[in-house]
Amino acid sequence: MDRINNSDDSMHVKIQKIEELNVPKASDSLYEKFLEEKYPNPPASTSNSELVKKSKPKEDKLTGTANLQTFFDKCAPKDNSSSSKSTSVAARPHLRPVRRCIPYTEEFPSGLSIFIQTVYDPPRDGDCGYNCIGSAFNLSPAEVRLKCHKELQRLDSWYKNLWKNMETSYEEIFNTILVLDNHVSYQNWMRMPQMGHVLSNAFEVPIVWISKVQSVTFFPFGIPPPSTPPTPIYLAFVQGNHWVRLNMSKGTGMWKDPPLPPIDRSWCEARHTRSAINWEQLYQSNFVTWSDLFPKSSSWPIDID
Repeated sequence: MDRINNSDDSMHVKIQKIEELNVPKASDSLYEKFLEEKYPNPPASTSNSELVKKSKPKEDKLTGTANLQTFFDKCAPKDNSSSSKSTSVAARPHLRPVRRCIPYTEEFPSGLSIFIQTVYDPPRDGDCGYNCIGSAFNLSPAEVRLKCHKELQRLDSWYKNLWKNMETSYEEIFNTILVLDNHVSYQNWMRMPQMGHVLSNAFEVPIVWISKVQSVTFFPFGIPPPSTPPTPIYLAFVQGNHWVRLNMSKGTGMWKDPPLPPIDRSWCEARHTRSAINWEQLYQSNFVTWSDLFPKSSSWPIDID
């Protein structure tokens, strides 16, 4: 018993000494240590309660449509990689609208530019028209001229009868096709509408002549269309002395197909096979698009001046 009493006395003495030292509780000690790490040099007039208020982050009040995107950004997983940034821009293209720069738009009928994807602009060397056709078939201008020359020889009497009432005769067109010594003069330039007839027959594809003055579609005269409609070739005459080729894109909304201007009247009168009329039926939606865009220039068919 004496031994037990002695141990109780010694324990009581130790507890009394600890209380005299005024050591804070464990929770208070940890709290003070947290404040020292968080605010190493706090102002003398700042109390602990004020520090707690300042350290507490503010909650954003997301109200209205202006802050709606901020809300979704906060909810989305954060990723600082470059791929995630590019994906976010692509997912919201309306934030940065892309404006295409289409040259010569002032030379085209108003409203046509919304269907133009790109413009092939060849050198201004006198061969620009044949260069435009060659670019569509991976041919040189000389190869295009040779193919047209053979086409004129194949149906010479038919072309003579077709152009008998035009200012430029068959012989003049025939002589301007081939170029000697690679010297292209003004007389060797592509001429419309005659070359529209020749090109459409030689390459078996619709040829579209575009200008601010007159726009015409040329179809092949003597062959039926294939099962898959070939892409028309749009040739635009700009600035009174230059040919460019328009690469057209699909439409949107109510216009699903790029517009085609009215057909040349001579095709309606001189096509020499019954099946050739199917060309017109194959592109009905394209003609409708043109008539919707340009109701004043949709007389059908069209007489070429």
